[in-house]
Amino acid sequence: MTKRRSQSDHDKMVRYVVDYLKDKGFRNIKADISGFDKPNKIIWKTTGEGHIPDVTAENGSLHIFEVETEDSINDQHTEDQWELFAAYAKKYSAKFWVVVPQGSRDLAEKRLNQLGLIAKIWEVPKTIAYIEENSLKNRLRRSRESIRKGGGRRRRLRSW
Repeated sequence: MTKRRSQSDHDKMVRYVVDYLKDKGFRNIKADISGFDKPNKIIWKTTGEGHIPDVTAENGSLHIFEVETEDSINDQHTEDQWELFAAYAKKYSAKFWVVVPQGSRDLAEKRLNQLGLIAKIWEVPKTIAYIEENSLKNRLRRSRESIRKGGGRRRRLRSW
């Protein structure tokens, strides 16, 4: 995994993709971030060089997801990855997805067209950090509501 200025945003997007795929019933989900099994490295047979996709998952066929932040779409490293993953997807009837933040679809489409590659583009909300924060707040709120209704841990009442 290449480090980038927006690595934190990248990792949040990867987690978003993984959570979405779980919710949609995908199997054998692997992600190239801590806490997950890493996807298998995809290798060019001619050179032995390769890259690890950000996420792989199965749902009838293999899906390869490469997450890009706006600042990484035009990188040489990104070009190398996209060329490899698109070729692999074509050869093995897999689906290759480029995942970008909302508002970056045109930039990703332009880059794919320049490279002559085929991939599906998935825009994810720019507010991933906000979504994660609210998700945690919602879990805490539900937990508190459960306690107030008599479920979960019981609180000791204080008298004043």
